[in-house]
Order: sequence, then structure tokens, then C-alpha cells
Amino acid sequence: MKKRYLGVILTILFLLPAISASADDRVFKPYVSASLTQSDNAFMTSTLEESDNIVKLTAGLLVDYKSEAGHSITLDYKYIDEHYETYDLEDTVSNIGTVILNLKLSPKLRVILNGNYTQSHEPRSLSATGEIEKYEVRNPSGSVIIGLTDMASIQLDYNVAQWKFDNDLMEYRNRQTGYGEAYLLMRMLPKVAFFISYNRTDNIYDVVDPATSQLYTNMTTTAAAGFKWGTKDASNGTIKAGVTNKYYEYDNLEGVESLTGSIDLKQYLGENFYVTLLANKEIYESSDFEIRYTIATGAFAEAALVLYEGLTVFGNYSNYTDEFSDIQLGYTVEREDLRTTMGGGISYTYRDIVTATVAYEQRERDSNIDTNDYLEARTSGTLTIAF
Repeated sequence: MKKRYLGVILTILFLLPAISASADDRVFKPYVSASLTQSDNAFMTSTLEESDNIVKLTAGLLVDYKSEAGHSITLDYKYIDEHYETYDLEDTVSNIGTVILNLKLSPKLRVILNGNYTQSHEPRSLSATGEIEKYEVRNPSGSVIIGLTDMASIQLDYNVAQWKFDNDLMEYRNRQTGYGEAYLLMRMLPKVAFFISYNRTDNIYDVVDPATSQLYTNMTTTAAAGFKWGTKDASNGTIKAGVTNKYYEYDNLEGVESLTGSIDLKQYLGENFYVTLLANKEIYESSDFEIRYTIATGAFAEAALVLYEGLTVFGNYSNYTDEFSDIQLGYTVEREDLRTTMGGGISYTYRDIVTATVAYEQRERDSNIDTNDYLEARTSGTLTIAF
């Protein structure tokens, strides 16, 4: 147990003496967070409903510096430790790090270089094996933004992600993903812009699915168009719609074509009340044996009211449907899940230094295959301190 918290303790000891240097052009912000959650279904299953208390400790550091020439560099690191009071086999540790270098080479040319590293896990309720599946992702990326005129610009993005799972049974999900996108933005009004985009993703797998002996190497393309807008303290958002095609390298694997899209909206209704809406329909790589892909469709909504400076109450609700591409061995229908969450809470922030939050959330998954159902209620309290 002592070894589990050694990383957190050392990080906190390093951060405590640090003095936060904050100005318009620089930020040095160490922070720590501790939360206690009570769950009535810690395993998130319908067959083993057990209560437990979960302690989550987070230690992090955010560094951001902007030069007079318009360049900037950002470093963000988080160490996350989750410990279960009774079922300590559920304990996990995550490390997440990001470095962003933003270079303004000229008034109309900007280059952004990004490096991400994630060491994390899939919970039992989402993994194909029913076990906690640990993985690593290394993800370097880059963007070039070219201003064509005062009203139009082009953005070119490319990134590579290397996925590696610890469990040998999950080797069939190890893959290298290459992603490229071209994006044309045309400003129509001072706060409104129209855009078109085209992207391609190549998912290259090295190991066959042990249940089907199939290699799921594929290519996905999306052509889309949309609008984005933004006004300070009033409304900002993006609406996008397009067509996505997924093709498999082997002819015996059927691809898919689908309309896809997203809505990302934040609307202020007065000085102290705002609502957020996130909706999307996307095609994802599957996490299950014998399943080529999953189509997720749904929305998340949240409303928040600032009672007075620093004190906010909030409530949220989400509803998503997951459609699975194939019938798994032992079943007669393609799996389809309905996932819903609802919750709310109250949060208080003092001078951007201390934030305390108390929240309640209920999660439910209702599947046409009953063994995938679960219902969980959790109550949590979180304290975050930024030095």
C-alpha cells in the first residue's frame, strides 16, 4: 500500500515548495486533487453488484509560456492513483503527459507541434476480457495553419498514435494509427465562419482477432462541412456534418458508410447561467472480440448556475446508443446498448486556488443482451488545490 502512494507523495513534496509564477505571458501551476467516491456497483456489472469506497489522488503540473514574438510552449502532466478500499485488485495508476510547441513563423503562418503520452486502462465494464486492461498510447502530432486572406485560412493536421496493451490476450488491439486532415476555414461574418474538411485515418493491426482469425486493418475517411461561431459571454459553438466511410484491407470484411456529425455548443443565458450541449454520431474501433467497429450516437447536456462569485450548482444528463457491427459467438442478434447518465452537484472555487465539489451521478447501461446491463449510483467529494 505504501509503495502505491510513493509516486503521489514524492510529487506533492516536489510541488509544495514551488511558487506559482503567473502573468499574462507565463503560468507555472502545480496542483493536487483528492476525491472520495462511494459506489453501489463498483464493478459496473449486473452479476456482481458490490459497494466500495474509492479514493482518487491526482498530482499535476501545468507550465505555459508565451513570448513577445507570439510563440508559446505548454507542458501538462498528471499522475492519477485510484485505490479501492475493499476490492484493491481494482486499484490503478495512470500517467498522462502533453507537450505543445506553438510557433508563429509569420503573421500568416503558424506551426504547432504536439506530443502526448498516456498510460491508462479500460475498466472491466468496457473491456473485451471483463478484466482491467492496461495500455499505453504514444501520440506525436503536428499542424500547419496558413492564412490565405484576412477572411480565409487552411489548416493541415497529421498525427501518429501507437497503441499497446499489456495483456497478451489483447494483442489483437495493438495498432498504429495515422491520421491526416485538411481544413479550409472561411469567415463570413466577424464572429461566424464556414468550414469544409477532409480526413483519413489508417488503422494498422499486427495481430488477428483470436475469436475470428481476422486482421482488422482498415482505412476511414470523412468529408464534412459546418459552421463555427463565438461571441464573448454570449454564445460559441461548432456544428459539423459529413459522410464517413470505413474500408477493410481484406475483401471478406464488409465496410460501412454512414452520416456522421457533431454539435458543440455553449450558450450563456444571462450573466450567471449557461448551458452546454455536446452531440455526435461517430464510428469507432471496437474493444470487443469479433466486433469490427461500433457506431455511437447521442448527446450530453449540462446546465450551470453561478449563485454568487465562486459558488456554482450544476446538473447534467447524457444519452448514447452504441451499435455493434457483428453478432458475437453464442448470440443471435447484434448487440445494441443504451447508455444514460444523470447527475448534479455544487462547486466552490476560492481565488482560483482551492476548488471543492460535491456531486452525485447515476449511470446505466441497458443492452439487448442482458449480461451487459448495469446500474450504478455514486456520490463523490473532491478537493483541488493549485499552488
